[in-house]
Amino acid sequence: MRISDQQLEAIIKKCLDGIKQDPKNWVLHHDLAVAYMQKKQFDQAQKEFQETLRLDPLNVSAHYLLGVSYSEQLLFDEALDHFKEVTKLNPKHAHARFFMGKVYAIKGMLDAAVHELKKAIELDPKNRSALAPTYLGEVYLAMGKLDEAVEAWGKASELDPNNPTIHQNIGAALVDAGRFDQGIAECQKALRLGGDNPNVQYNLGVAFAARRQLDRAVEHFKKTLEGAPGDVRTLVNLGEVYALKGDIKAARAQWEQALEKDPNNADARYNVGLTLAQTGDMEGAIGAWRRVIEINPRFDRAVINIAVALSLLGRHDEAIVEWRHLGELAPDNPDVPVNIGENLLRIGRADEAAVSFDKALSFGENNARAHFGLGAARLQLGDLDQTLSHWKRAKEIDSNFALNLQPVIKTCLTKEQAAKAEQAAKGGDRAALEAVRSIKSLL
Repeated sequence: MRISDQQLEAIIKKCLDGIKQDPKNWVLHHDLAVAYMQKKQFDQAQKEFQETLRLDPLNVSAHYLLGVSYSEQLLFDEALDHFKEVTKLNPKHAHARFFMGKVYAIKGMLDAAVHELKKAIELDPKNRSALAPTYLGEVYLAMGKLDEAVEAWGKASELDPNNPTIHQNIGAALVDAGRFDQGIAECQKALRLGGDNPNVQYNLGVAFAARRQLDRAVEHFKKTLEGAPGDVRTLVNLGEVYALKGDIKAARAQWEQALEKDPNNADARYNVGLTLAQTGDMEGAIGAWRRVIEINPRFDRAVINIAVALSLLGRHDEAIVEWRHLGELAPDNPDVPVNIGENLLRIGRADEAAVSFDKALSFGENNARAHFGLGAARLQLGDLDQTLSHWKRAKEIDSNFALNLQPVIKTCLTKEQAAKAEQAAKGGDRAALEAVRSIKSLL
């Protein structure tokens, strides 16, 4: 039952009158401090709690409530000092442990927070408020420990089974962990318990999109936007669902709306670039992706798409520059030197291409595409034995390598070059000849 302001003023007056008569009565100072706290007059409350402790240094309640008061004012170090005093005086004080856990979490000391929250649960395992396990789940989530978060919230739901927020949290964590069926079940439970809010609807949209139940995903993302109009992440995701449904116009509309709200949203701008590329506007797409990189220089998908688009436009020198940029972002990605090599081949720089394909193979020898490229480079350089050796190896790695690399073969090799390799292979290794003919048949 909440005490009214009028009642609090009466308590404050009574305590002040009593203190005039008996200034050393710690009970009156304590009760006065509590009344000030309830009125959120924390400075006065702290003054009276300090006086309580001067008169009664071992007063657990005064230390505890001082800690709470300092926490309300974001004075976390001072709060911790008093919570620690509480646990010295009463090691079984579960509420002090809980608040210590919260303060440690706020300060970023997550391991210490877990320790104190677990201790709070151990000391008061049946507390129906379920605050300690609920907050423990949030700390685990901040640590990236989704399974532990779900377990903690599961304990919270046992204590408070009709709390929709707990089921919402479990559902969100399960969706993040890719456990979509369980996530959907928990989010739907939250809805049944009255927890209909944009976060629940959003996570249902994400889960149904991942399950490729696209109409249901659209339904829940729309409901998210009813509760949170203009929510950018929802607009981006709704656009992606429309794109999966083949409705590019609707998809683009969602992304454009997201960009009106947040012009620096890299995902929305990247997706707009995809729609421009799909409609044949490669220059527009490249412009959109360059803007993405300005927003987020490590958005590697945008770099890749720019490089591919430039190559399709025949601007191979520029494509090479972009692939090298990606190489700086992902130095251990063997696809980067392969693509650099292919672009070098297309402009007749076979010696540099060979170096690039060799680099790709240094990451792993079982790379059929790199072996094909290196063979093509050696062919341009007149080293037919090496050409046959690498193409044979490509076929050993992937018997269908030629079909799988058809677009690359058609842009990096001429029919005349393939015929020359075929002539060199005749009368020699049959496997090499088969590899050459599988390539030549596509030209």
